[in-house]
Amino acid sequence: MIYCIHRSRDEKRLKELNIELKKVDLKPVFIEPEEVKKTLKETNIFNKEMDSLRRTTIKIIEKAKKEKLPYVTIMEDDCKFNVDLYKNFESKKLPDFDFIHLNVIGKEKYGLSLIDGVFRKFYGTCCQYYIVNNKVYDEYLQLLKDNLLPIDEITRYIQKKRRNSFAVEPFPIYHKRNKYSTLKGKIVKY
Repeated sequence: MIYCIHRSRDEKRLKELNIELKKVDLKPVFIEPEEVKKTLKETNIFNKEMDSLRRTTIKIIEKAKKEKLPYVTIMEDDCKFNVDLYKNFESKKLPDFDFIHLNVIGKEKYGLSLIDGVFRKFYGTCCQYYIVNNKVYDEYLQLLKDNLLPIDEITRYIQKKRRNSFAVEPFPIYHKRNKYSTLKGKIVKY
């Protein structure tokens, strides 16, 4: 199951995303993010929009767990696809994994070789498009519920501890440069 987090009021973003989805014939289930809590006290590393994403991710993982899905894919609505690389990824059998990220920033590789030509062991940040295995649902949920941190810091913590997550290389998904980030509340250069 692939869930795409998208605010329905953001029609421009949806129009851009639909063009990308058609390129790879992808039909995700759209999920509205949780409402922003206006009273949340922001910090220098965590804001109201990040909290909305954190709570939406909790909702998705709880749903995946209830439905006994072996894994769930979560994507944000600003994905851009490298079509050939995405199709190549789709043709691969998934290795035993905790998380698989199709786009990564701030990565620290610890795998010396690629598995099946595309999967590299890593830990890092970026949850623009990632797959979560059911064997980490409980730990991921607990950490999401207990910590007001960006979700990619939580995935990175699990990845460093368990050392069984992968980045797909080269990246099938990318951020458009100099685009407004709803999480950061500003233009991001990526």
